[in-house]
Amino acid sequence: MLKSIIQKIPVPLAGVMLATSSLGNLLQPYNEIYHTICGIIAGFLLVLCLIKFILYPKMIKEDLANPIIASVSTTFTMGLMVMCTYFKPFIGEVARYIWIFAIILHFMLMIYFTLRFVIKPVWDKVFATYFVPIVGIVVASVTAPAFEMQSFGVTIFWFGFITYVMLLPYITYRYIKYAVTIDGEKPLICIYAAPASLTLAGYLSCESNPQTWIVYFLIVLATFMWGFIMLQMPKLLRLQFFPSYAAMTFPFVISAVACGKTADLLQNDFLSILSKVEMVWAIIIVGYVIIRYVKYLFIDTARPYAKASRQKDALRSE
Repeated sequence: MLKSIIQKIPVPLAGVMLATSSLGNLLQPYNEIYHTICGIIAGFLLVLCLIKFILYPKMIKEDLANPIIASVSTTFTMGLMVMCTYFKPFIGEVARYIWIFAIILHFMLMIYFTLRFVIKPVWDKVFATYFVPIVGIVVASVTAPAFEMQSFGVTIFWFGFITYVMLLPYITYRYIKYAVTIDGEKPLICIYAAPASLTLAGYLSCESNPQTWIVYFLIVLATFMWGFIMLQMPKLLRLQFFPSYAAMTFPFVISAVACGKTADLLQNDFLSILSKVEMVWAIIIVGYVIIRYVKYLFIDTARPYAKASRQKDALRSE
């Protein structure tokens, strides 16, 4: 059964690891226990992903030929960057080296993805996941202060900001031109809520004198995207479970992070209240997706084995 569970681990699980670890950092100012709980859960998910990558590299290689999986594979490197902020108190400088390794690996995956899928797109195979490998590198900006790398973080922000502005019409064109008809691909639209908030969070994490126009531009765009995706959630949550449910997690966490940082900077009461609403929703949706993944990976996988065991016991009793 254990082998079946490991083989069943999907690459998008890394996105849940990213969301959970980021949620822990978001909740840390309220109580350290929340940070610890999220860190333990995210660490467990990280171990699951590593086991799958190490034991079944051929499966991972095959997955990387799929544009959706190839794009979300970088949530692993993004999650590893965030996890390094958890590792630092325990392993010190080693955490910095792991963080740098994660950034280098992310750039390698970004280059592979861009050359293979972005330059010559098959438009009906373009999804919001295309933001992830390119703009997702801004997680390095969000985590840079933990390693006193703010100047580097600002540079990464500008890369992410410029590429986001370039990618937004590119990806939006696809959604206007082609309808998404496959249920398993529909949750991916949630990723639209992430890039503006991620770039804003990265900017405010590293820039000591943020430019007002950038902050206002990104917070307006981020809030619009969050609201747009929230309107999609009722119909998305009615879908059966797919591993793509992972797309519902990190965008909401980083939205709460960015909104909270902006509220603190601008001393804005509306944004302060909104950030709390976004935080509560992020806790709910991340918890919900984790529960669905537990059922998918462990309970649903164990059920056939339990049934077979009962049948064997019945035969013995006869």
